[in-house]
Amino acid sequence: PQEDRLLLFLGAVMVDFGRPIILIAREFLDYSLTQLISHFFHSAFHSIIGVMLLGGILAPLFENYSFKRAYGLLLVGGLSHLCLDMLMWPWAGGLPLLYPLQGTEYLFSFRILWPGDISITLIFGLPLSLIATGHFYYTLKKEKQKDKKTD
Repeated sequence: PQEDRLLLFLGAVMVDFGRPIILIAREFLDYSLTQLISHFFHSAFHSIIGVMLLGGILAPLFENYSFKRAYGLLLVGGLSHLCLDMLMWPWAGGLPLLYPLQGTEYLFSFRILWPGDISITLIFGLPLSLIATGHFYYTLKKEKQKDKKTD
């Protein structure tokens, strides 16, 4: 259903919830404090435990879902974000997936995609966009047919 997709999307973007905090810190705090805040939010949120904790905090907010279902959808969205980030050639060396169990010296990245490389974006992004658009169109068409049958 539509609500499931919303939770998947929220799970995928919740990993970057620290970004606005980092931007505000850059504007109002000194460099060393900003670096500390940036390091913490990036490391904590871009880790498996971070995704699990964020999902656990957000899942109870969706009262029309059981905790288990909301948490599962948020978790899948968050983990998909981490998987896609691991494809990129990272500016920070990789993702601290096991933070805080292991320090930030253990970083993971497949180093396949360079952010800003248009050829890779076209090779991967265009087919994925077409598939997503086709799926959305198919789902919308299917729901309209279902609504016509119930009328």
